[in-house]
This record gives sequence, C-alpha cells and structure tokens, in this order.
Amino acid sequence: MFQILHIFRKDGRRHWPEILASLVLLGAYAHQSLHPWPREPRAMSLGRFFWMSELIAPALILFWFFSILRIVQGETLVGDRQWWITRPYVWWKLFLSKCLFIFAVISLPLFFVQLYLLFVNGFPLFPNLLDVFRLQAGLAVILFLSALLLGALTRNLVQAILTIVGLFVLLYAAMSIFVDRGFSSPMSGPGFVPDSIQWSLSLLLAVGLLLWQYAFRKTWQSRGLLCLSVAFLALLAILPGDKNYVEKTYPLVSDSQAPARIELNFRSPEPKEANEEGWSELLPEVNLRIPLKISGLAPGSMLMARGVKLTLTAPDGAVWTQGWRYAYAQAWPEDEVINNLNYGMKRQDFKKWKNATVRVHIELAMSHYAEDQPREVVLQPGVFRDSQLGICRINPDRSSELECLKPFHGPAYMATFDGKESPCGSEEDSQAVVWHSWSDPYLPDLIEPGLSPITGHSIDFRQPEPNSIPYRQHRLRFCEGARIKFAYPKLQEDMRIQLEIPSISVKALSMGLFSLNAVSIEAPQK
Repeated sequence: MFQILHIFRKDGRRHWPEILASLVLLGAYAHQSLHPWPREPRAMSLGRFFWMSELIAPALILFWFFSILRIVQGETLVGDRQWWITRPYVWWKLFLSKCLFIFAVISLPLFFVQLYLLFVNGFPLFPNLLDVFRLQAGLAVILFLSALLLGALTRNLVQAILTIVGLFVLLYAAMSIFVDRGFSSPMSGPGFVPDSIQWSLSLLLAVGLLLWQYAFRKTWQSRGLLCLSVAFLALLAILPGDKNYVEKTYPLVSDSQAPARIELNFRSPEPKEANEEGWSELLPEVNLRIPLKISGLAPGSMLMARGVKLTLTAPDGAVWTQGWRYAYAQAWPEDEVINNLNYGMKRQDFKKWKNATVRVHIELAMSHYAEDQPREVVLQPGVFRDSQLGICRINPDRSSELECLKPFHGPAYMATFDGKESPCGSEEDSQAVVWHSWSDPYLPDLIEPGLSPITGHSIDFRQPEPNSIPYRQHRLRFCEGARIKFAYPKLQEDMRIQLEIPSISVKALSMGLFSLNAVSIEAPQK
C-alpha cells in the first residue's frame, strides 16, 4: 500500500498542471450544466465561443484521455530498458497506482458534480444512484480502459496519436463495409453471439491484455494479441444470426386481422411529373417510393413501420431484392397517407432495371401500439414539473415544441394535442387538426457512458399527412392552459403485411407514380 501511495504522490507532483486543468474544465462544465435551457441569441464573441457547453464536454473528455496516456507513459512499458525496473516497483502496485490516480482525479470529482446537478435540478439522489454508477462504469470501460491500454502499448504521445489515426481509418473502412452489406440494420436481428456476451468478451480481453503488458512488458506479443482479439470480436459481430428473424418476429396477417386497412396510395402521374427522373445522379442509391394509404385505425393507437422488403420480378424470371431494410414511419388515426417510406436500390442496379416492367411484392414489418394509462398535462406558465416528463417549458423560440429535462433519458410516450380544443388558437386556426408526438420505450444499457445525469428531450409534434392537395397547413402554438394527452405506448402486436403490384415500371416506382389502370393490390391470406 505504501508503494501505491508513493507512486500516486509522485504522479500528483509531476502532473499537477493536468490535475488543475482537469478540475477547471470540470468546474466550467458544471457551471454550464446549471443553465441547461438555451439562452437568448447574442452576438458571437471569442470568449463566449470557448465557453459554450457544447465545446466544454468534448474538450474535457479529450483532455482526460490524453492525461491518462501521459500518466501511464510516465513509466513506459514499451521496451526492456525502463528506469523503473531497477527500482523496487511491483508491477501490480504500479498498475493500481495509475487506477487510483484516475479514480481520485477524474472519477470522484465527476461523481460529486453529477450528484450536485441532480440536487440542484430537484431530482432525488438515492433513486438515481444506480444510474450514476452506470454512467461512471461506462466512462471507465469505454474511455479510461481504452486510454490505459493505448498508453501501455505505446512509448509516447506521438506513437499514441499515430495509432489513433490508424484506428480511425480502419474503423471507417470497416463500418463502410459493415453498413454496405446490411449487417448494421436492425432488421437483421440479433447476431450469432448476443451483444451482452460480445461486450463481456471485449472487457475481459482488454483487461487481460492490459495486465499482461504490465506483468511481462512483451509489447509486440501484446500488440499481436490485441490485433487477433479485435479480428475475433469483429468476426463475432458480423456472423449472421437467424435468417428468418423478421418472419418469426413479425407473423404474417391477413386484411381482416390487421388493425387498419393498408393499401397503396393510387394516383395517376401528371404530364409534367412523367418526364421527371425524381433522383440525382450524385446519390449512390435510388429510392423506390412506397406511398401507403391507411384507414380504419382505432383512436388511441398508432402503427409504426419497422422494416420493408421489396422483390421485383421481371417477365423473364429475373429477381431483384435487397432483403429487409430498416424503415421508420408512423401512422395515426388521423393520417391517411404515409409518404416517407422508401426502399434503396443501388444505382448500377437501377440503370439495369430502370425501363423494365416488373411485378412488385412488398412486405411490411409493423408494430401496433395503443395508449396505456392516459392522462392530461395542463401547460403552465414558465417552467413547470411533471412526474414523468421532468422539468418542462414551452420553447420560447418555437412555440410548437416542449423542452424537458429528465435524469439520464427521456420518457416513452404517445402524445396527442387537439388543436380544436386549444385556448391558443385564433380565427384562422379554427379548423386546426390533431397533432401527435411519439417516443419509443427505452431499455437502459448495462453500461451507458456519460458526463451529466441530466438529459434534455424535446416533444415535437407532427400533423397528419394530407391525402389531397391543396391541403391547409395549420400552425401549432402552445400557450398557458393548453391540454396535452400523454400515455405510455403499449405494444399490442408485431405483424407483417404483404402487398402486390402486378405490373409497374421501375422508373415509375422510383417516382412514386401509380397508374390507376396498371396497379392492383392483393393481400394474401395467412
């Protein structure tokens, strides 16, 4: 214990400028976090630019990262001629002294700042302690452990920076391949190895390599093992899971079983539209548009499109599909059309299929939600509190939006605002529509890194999409006394819908134009 404290005191004397700068940056971050609401826009000045909270947080994280590198490299582990080997230093005591430094200089002050922010904003401390520890654990695993490992495998800051640059290049290339092949799509389902096991293996391998390097100082062996570990974990990440995940998770239903009637939105092309391509040559993909028409959805419920799959079949039997693609589109009882559902087609494929007349098989994976425990929230002047939403106010710059502060993450909700019953309207808003807002149910991760325990979330409302043009665009405005209905989104069922277009050109499909004479829809029975 004496040796651990001796190394700790020595590091404190050597790195006191970093300690002081860390505390100053943390104090500046805490001061900015005490004023979470956006301030009135003012003239930009150099001083105000550097004191913006958006810059303080990343600057603080980067400073901590490079401070840990310097602390670890104070007794470099690279090579076989370190001066500390001739001293009576025990490797595990040296390692624990570095961990003690991180805890005392970074984690402990941050912990008290996080508790202080909860207290100042009026949120209870003890019910939120577990989530505070989750933030601390996330920083320790993702930031501190990475800095410790990088510092142990590099000789100085120059080597560390070059290594970081190389890792970013490799990561960017790997992610490009990963996304291009669809591995990152939520519709691909869970991988062959669960995420929790992958995280546990990553943590064990990182800690094991760090201890191995401290114990034996076999740098090239440690670097080789690190490369093999990264390759092994990447292989686990890309191993395909259940190919029939979507079919099992979203069972096929017939028209009579669906909570609403779902069909394509028929419309004939205008003469001007028929000559337009509707896409840019610069884009790598062309969007095949799928405008849906929804009718008969029960009040107090909503449909969420989760995924879409298109299969094109040419008269000669050629088939094209990209498999299941992620989709995110909402349908409420007042909606009649969903216009933002697209399916990407690579440009080289589009050039081959552009003029073909094909049969289109459409599959939609959808989730049906209903309101649970609905309640009304009456908007108050200024800042007001709500047990579920947190601390809220009407956005002074956008009167159609609510700004709220809550510990750690925003709540899940289905929100409805009826403009006809609003006390904020005027004569021109007498025909106001019903507006909706939505937030997915949240499942906290075991490890969730972060600095502040207070998170901001905006409740932004959208109006129903029109079925015909011209359509009156109504203005949403909140004021004191306005009533908003909030409810928890309770999942009723996951389902899969099939639609069929017997004959249509791919070019028309990319423009969202459907001829009344050429298109019909069928929903096969289960």
